[in-house]
Amino acid sequence: MLSTKTKAKAGAKTAKTIAESPLLRSALGEAAPPIAKLGVKAGKKRMSRKTRKQLEQLGDTVGTVASLAGDYVPQAAKAAQQLGLVEPPKQKKTAPRVFVGVVIGAVATYLLEPGEAGRKHRAQVQRLVSS
Repeated sequence: MLSTKTKAKAGAKTAKTIAESPLLRSALGEAAPPIAKLGVKAGKKRMSRKTRKQLEQLGDTVGTVASLAGDYVPQAAKAAQQLGLVEPPKQKKTAPRVFVGVVIGAVATYLLEPGEAGRKHRAQVQRLVSS
């Protein structure tokens, strides 16, 4: 049995991980309701009417919490970034990568052109390199 302090530490670590990862935030919002429904379906046949009713209420509560998490976790992550608790994600620089890809494609097309034109182009490049 885990102590209350250990559970609190685990909860804080989990919350920090979720706040840092946009992928986990979206996955949490999507995964919680189906998991709760699966648990309800698996145990439904073995429980009493009172327990079944309590479990349905719990399922509704889990659905509400999941929707609230989907709404407020991004805001909490933004607040954690503003407070300096979590580093903001770095933006990827895609423009240079696209430019390099375009240049490589143009050079390949120029040099690998079939027929006489391609041979002339390759010969010109070979002369430039050798001189």
